[in-house]
Amino acid sequence: MTDLKIIKKVFAKDKSIKYILGLSDEECIEAVYIPLIGETKFCISCQVGCINKCSPCATGKDMDYIRDLCYEEIFLQVKTLAFDNNICYNNCTVLFMGMGEPFFNYSNVIKSLQLFQDIGIPPENITISTSGIIPCIVELSKLERRPKLAISLHATTNEQRNRVIPINKVYPLNDLLNAAKEYTDTSGDEIIIQYTLIERFNNTVDDLNRLVKCIENIKCELQIIPFNSFPSSNLIAPSKENVEFVISYLQSKGVKIALKQSSGNDVYAGCGQLGCKQEL
Repeated sequence: MTDLKIIKKVFAKDKSIKYILGLSDEECIEAVYIPLIGETKFCISCQVGCINKCSPCATGKDMDYIRDLCYEEIFLQVKTLAFDNNICYNNCTVLFMGMGEPFFNYSNVIKSLQLFQDIGIPPENITISTSGIIPCIVELSKLERRPKLAISLHATTNEQRNRVIPINKVYPLNDLLNAAKEYTDTSGDEIIIQYTLIERFNNTVDDLNRLVKCIENIKCELQIIPFNSFPSSNLIAPSKENVEFVISYLQSKGVKIALKQSSGNDVYAGCGQLGCKQEL
């Protein structure tokens, strides 16, 4: 295996770096190096483009799906970024939150876990984020050593979720929530429920009350992710005041919650921004 070709590096104000990486067939993907105090995160891709067309995500909105990445291409993103930044693999976290739906490339994603483990990144230091592909959630629960599971919820009714995550029409909200509960009950693991906060879409008190109801029986941490804008999107990011209200309100309801501030927003490296048509 050889490192991927670095086509371009874009440096963000927070010291994260967005990489445009070239593959052997001349296709390109994006990955993000995120240096933190005492920890390094790598946000990596699993597909060129994405089959899903989730509206809060530039990859699905701006790109066509081209192909899946093989497990070596998945692994080489971390190897390439680590080598370029002179980073050893201690205290490294891998996030399958870049371009593509990991569970639509399940076999290669799972195969890559062994390569990561071979260099000292155990499954427990890896998080796989899915839009809700239920059969693969079930399969993941059967692994002896599992990565962390994150589920992108983003809405609290089927009608609402259909508008932003089209795969909800195949795997409806209630079925997904039942699968999430079964996953935590079977594995004993806590999962992450991701909720992208969008102004005038899912940030009212009624939305929040439904959200509390959705997750009340699931062993989880709720991550609130303020929507990151990109040029082709007509969705609106919430105000700082609304984000603060949402966090406070959900905490008052006893929800285990975290605010996830994206890295590299200024260079379109944040959650949902990879693959967007951009001028940098």
